[in-house]
Amino acid sequence: MKFPSVLAAVLLMAFAHQGNADFLCTNMSSSVGKWEEGRFPDGGISKECVALVQRVCPGVVETARWRPGTRVYENGCNGVPGTTAIATFINDGRYCGHAAILDSCDEDGIWVYDQWNRAPIRRRNYTAGRRVPAEQCGRGSVYTVDDFYTINVGR
Repeated sequence: MKFPSVLAAVLLMAFAHQGNADFLCTNMSSSVGKWEEGRFPDGGISKECVALVQRVCPGVVETARWRPGTRVYENGCNGVPGTTAIATFINDGRYCGHAAILDSCDEDGIWVYDQWNRAPIRRRNYTAGRRVPAEQCGRGSVYTVDDFYTINVGR
C-alpha cells in the first residue's frame, strides 16, 4: 500500500507553498564562484538569478505565480531567516527582475547570494538608504533593500 503515501507526498509538495510559507534554500557559502543553471522554456541554458533560486530552494515555482510576502529589511529583517528565497517586487505586486537568497541583515542593509548571466554566485550587499525603491522593471533597474520581499505563491 505505498500508493496512498506516495500520492500524499506528491500532493503535499504541490500545495505546500500556496500562500505565506517562506522558501528555505541550501546554504550557499560553499557555492561562491560557481553557477546554478536552469532552462528557458525553449530549452536554452539560463544562468540568471531565478535559475539559482529555483535550483537550490525546493518548491519555488515559475515567476508568474510569485507574490510579495514580508518586506525583508523592515524592522531588522522581520525575523526572516538566512537562506530564505527573496525577490524584488514593485508597486503593483509583480515580480520585478531580481531574485536572491538572503544571507543576513545588519544596520547597513542586507547580504545576499545571487548570480546573473555574466556573474557566478557571489555574496553581495544591498545598502540601505542608497536611493528610492524601483518604480519600474526592466534592464538597468537598480534595486534597493526596500524592493526585496520574501516570495509567496499565488494561483
